[in-house]
Amino acid sequence: MNSISTRIVIESEISAELDREIRSLLCECFPADAGEFSQQRAWHNSLPAYSVIARDDGNLVGQIGIVQREVRVGGCLLLVAGVQNFCVRKSHRGMGLSRDLMRIAMAEAAAREIPFGMLFCLPELEKIYVPMGWTTNAAVVEMRDEHGSRTPLPDKNITMIADLTPQRFPDGPIDLMGRDW
Repeated sequence: MNSISTRIVIESEISAELDREIRSLLCECFPADAGEFSQQRAWHNSLPAYSVIARDDGNLVGQIGIVQREVRVGGCLLLVAGVQNFCVRKSHRGMGLSRDLMRIAMAEAAAREIPFGMLFCLPELEKIYVPMGWTTNAAVVEMRDEHGSRTPLPDKNITMIADLTPQRFPDGPIDLMGRDW
């Protein structure tokens, strides 16, 4: 992994070429969603505030997008760094690259004074995130559909939280105040 380099890219600095590279990687890593990712990389039109990309000898091998979002938990408004479209090319899995990308992404969120990370994943992926400091949150999560109506997060997903500061994520139902990312 000596040739792997990582870089934080602010959304406004994403070139058309890098956008195509990321979409191609997403199509490869998430073949069931390739139709969506062939058109855009922003899940539910939620563009990330920044992304962390990894290259090996110039080739894109991993990426994580971070959506900056205010959510409501109980009666509190909280700023979260929402993990979006986190992926590593199959040939580069098992090398610690996922951990490195997540560490860089969450360090940047903390530097931006975002107190929490939030992600949604399938239950079988929980074991990947727990060693990175994420915990499963069993609260009811609601998002808003395209018409603004509340709808529950799909049952296939679990919610995970990372505390990025000494502050702890509060208990209570979570309203994403928009679509999931």
